Amino acid sequence: MAEPAQRQRRIVVPVALIAAGLVVTFLIDLAIQFPIGMTIAYALLVIAAMRTDRMSLVIGTAAASVVGILTAELIDHSSTASLTITETEHQVSRAFQVAGVVIIAVLGVADLRRRQLVARAHQERDSSALALEGTTARLREEQTRTAALAESIPSPVWLMSQDGSLAYANDAVHDYLGIDPVHLEEWLETVHPDDRDWVRQATLEGVTSRTVFSHEARYRNAAGDYRTHVVQAAPMKVGGITQWWSTAIDIEDLRSTQEQAARTMREHLQTLQAIGDGVILLDHGQRITYVNPGACTILGRDRDALLHHTLVELYPYLEGTALERAFEEVVHTGHASHLVHYAKFAARWIDITIAPAPEGFTGYMTDVTAQRELERTREQATRLESIGQLTGGIAHDFNNLLTVIAGGAEALADDDLPAHSAEMRAMIAEAADRGAGLIRSLLAFARRQPLHPEPTSIVEAVVGMGPLLMRTLGDTIAVTVDIAENLPLVEVDRAKLDNAVLNLAINARDAMPSGGHLLIEARLSSSRADGAIRALDLPEGDYVRLSVTDTGVGIAPELLPRLFEPFFTTKPLGEGTGLGLAMVWGFASQSGGTLSVVSAPGEGSTFSLHLPAVAAAAAAAAAPATRASRPSATGSTVLLVEDDALVRAVMAAQLGGLGYTVVEASTAPQALSMLEGRPDIAIVITDIAMPGGMSGRELADRARLARPSLPVLCVSGYSEEALTADGWLGPGMDYLAKPFTVHELSAHVTRLLGGDSPGTATA
Repeated sequence: MAEPAQRQRRIVVPVALIAAGLVVTFLIDLAIQFPIGMTIAYALLVIAAMRTDRMSLVIGTAAASVVGILTAELIDHSSTASLTITETEHQVSRAFQVAGVVIIAVLGVADLRRRQLVARAHQERDSSALALEGTTARLREEQTRTAALAESIPSPVWLMSQDGSLAYANDAVHDYLGIDPVHLEEWLETVHPDDRDWVRQATLEGVTSRTVFSHEARYRNAAGDYRTHVVQAAPMKVGGITQWWSTAIDIEDLRSTQEQAARTMREHLQTLQAIGDGVILLDHGQRITYVNPGACTILGRDRDALLHHTLVELYPYLEGTALERAFEEVVHTGHASHLVHYAKFAARWIDITIAPAPEGFTGYMTDVTAQRELERTREQATRLESIGQLTGGIAHDFNNLLTVIAGGAEALADDDLPAHSAEMRAMIAEAADRGAGLIRSLLAFARRQPLHPEPTSIVEAVVGMGPLLMRTLGDTIAVTVDIAENLPLVEVDRAKLDNAVLNLAINARDAMPSGGHLLIEARLSSSRADGAIRALDLPEGDYVRLSVTDTGVGIAPELLPRLFEPFFTTKPLGEGTGLGLAMVWGFASQSGGTLSVVSAPGEGSTFSLHLPAVAAAAAAAAAPATRASRPSATGSTVLLVEDDALVRAVMAAQLGGLGYTVVEASTAPQALSMLEGRPDIAIVITDIAMPGGMSGRELADRARLARPSLPVLCVSGYSEEALTADGWLGPGMDYLAKPFTVHELSAHVTRLLGGDSPGTATA
């Protein structure tokens, strides 16, 4: 396409020029005749010269002028026929003159055009020079700013060319490396030998691809230490040449921090895996995303069964409970929520804290069943202690009443009464005796019953009760006895131990109305190794655990805290007094141990007596108690001190019946006054708790200051243990518990007046 166009142009341009020449010649011819025409022709030539190639124009114009003049003469021959040859020559001469002028004019115009073009070229050259100078200045300014920025960076910064040479390096390169590298290979000398080859390869690959590249490697600093750096390089074109700005950032401390954080995380994870407490993570939908082994144990399921489930999905009964509300509280408040929840699925108390977390919730769970049991035991002990104190006070007052009733009934036994009256007296005496037994049970619960502890073998005690247990339990209950070998002895009141085991067996029988299985077992346990013992809040040491387990109906959890309270029973109305377990608990506590229970509805019950073991003890044979015979009157004078008039009257009658002379006093100060004026008083019988600001003990002390050998018999509704705990009884003193028979009163008085050692009240 280009060659035909050029050929066409070579043809068209000359033709156009010839045509232009003809036109100009015609105009010149007109100008010869008309001067104004020459002016116009000149103007047209100037315009033509400015629009086309000057050489073609000159040649074309000259040729056209000559041809045009000749043609004009030929055309106008009719008008010029009269001219002479001379005129014709003259005209031709003029025509050539005019053509010369035209040529000169055209050349002048062309030269003007040339000068214009040259001037324009010089102008453009000057502008380009100015632009180049401005660009150079701007580049120089940018380089200055870039260098200043690079120098302000504390990390090494350098500019690397494609051939590996370093076109620039900031001061940090020298300060940090201790060298001034001019080539990549020198820089690579600072790389750790183990990293050098792959760093070189990575750098060459980045340079070849002309892309951003980076790597982590160990570089040697000026001190000779290798530290981990992140090196980054970015390509930049400068004048068509690609160079790489590079920087090295020391991340050794960051790496150490990350490694330390990773170690800490591993340690924390190991701790979470090892602790017994449960830790779970949940997402915003309350689905479990992490669970440690402790949580698996508490929740009673393995890890796979827990993950990706909500707690309500796993345990539907939780819906609408305090645990579900705790999650809502965390969402609304943004703060942790705490609760203690009874997990029905495990029959355990769980202390739960729900806290907000970035991904949802964090749950902390602790099995506090043992702590709750300990708290319950302490609360129960405190409550029972309060009840015991109240019971002890009431028992004292009841014993005073029973003393009067029993004493009166016994006094009537010596009279000849009609048959009906004698029967009524016997009923009164029996009721008084049963009342005394009830009071003894209350005192046992209140831990104020007199005990006679002795080293006792659990094996002998249980085996010795075998026949009694078989008769009591009946044929529908199978009994198994499992006692560990080499059990140490326990120091307890054997009779009270038998009574406690019998009470537990009867309770087990009543819990199995359709029959079942009863297991009696004994084991040695230590508070140092047995968490169950520690949970009972017992002193540190070894204990013999005597347990009675049944397969009965079990006991509801809400009833367990009240189980050892006096007069509380789970049996139907009229089938229980509510004192059996209270007596057993009182006996165990008074013996230095306790009574515990584990039970659940439908799963039976286990009652365990925990009794302190003794390292070595010899069984002491106790002499059988003998009933004192009724002695004859001795004539001795007795000072009877009792604030209760009825009790004082009955005792005075009993003592008088025994042949003693009785002097009565209602208060301790009154008794002291009588002692001062009655040297014939041979013995003082005094109640312990009396009004007036002076107790029976203080009376005894004051009386024995004046008469050290004066015998004193203390009478009270409280137990001997309560009186002797602080060394209450001294030499020449004895204690008699209310209510008592006249024979017991006679035996104690006789023993004191005869100089025997203090005795104890008989049952």
